[in-house]
Amino acid sequence: DRCKECGGFNECELFCDNKVDSGSTVDVCGVCGGNSDCLDCAGVPNGNHMLDRCGECAVPVKVCVTGTNAGMICTKDQDCGAGGSCKITDMQREGWNACVDCFGVVNGDAEVDSCGKCGGSDNSCAAGYTVTPDRSEFCLGQPLVARWSAPSIRRTGSFIGYSRVSGDGYPGPILGWSYVDPQ
Repeated sequence: DRCKECGGFNECELFCDNKVDSGSTVDVCGVCGGNSDCLDCAGVPNGNHMLDRCGECAVPVKVCVTGTNAGMICTKDQDCGAGGSCKITDMQREGWNACVDCFGVVNGDAEVDSCGKCGGSDNSCAAGYTVTPDRSEFCLGQPLVARWSAPSIRRTGSFIGYSRVSGDGYPGPILGWSYVDPQ
């Protein structure tokens, strides 16, 4: 019989490929005789982790490379606005590609200065710019959303700023700030 028993009744255990002696088993991906090649780098079947440019296993960060929201984090092309395209970034973003500097060099040492310029010296801010906070009261280290005014062409971004409070309880001009999320 199929169990290789003379006079048997075909009562034997078959492997997942319906063969008696193949030894095939179903892998973690649900494939008979498979090699579990659906595992991502974190060991999750059909997971979304990948190795980044630094060799770290992480969930990739996607950004809009075109469209009205170019430079913003996205999950699909529609997040990017008209004509937009959402792709995995080669740059450092939210833990992805953490060893990549602002010029895109793996293990490079260039940093973004307080004016938002890669490799700048904190003196790279365009003359005549103004920073307008979104509210009148904030504390040292407290996040603040501000808008750049000409001549800079920056988008709205995240800043950390501080000022002195005057005798009447109102904050004075911004004394120090840092552009913490350059676009």
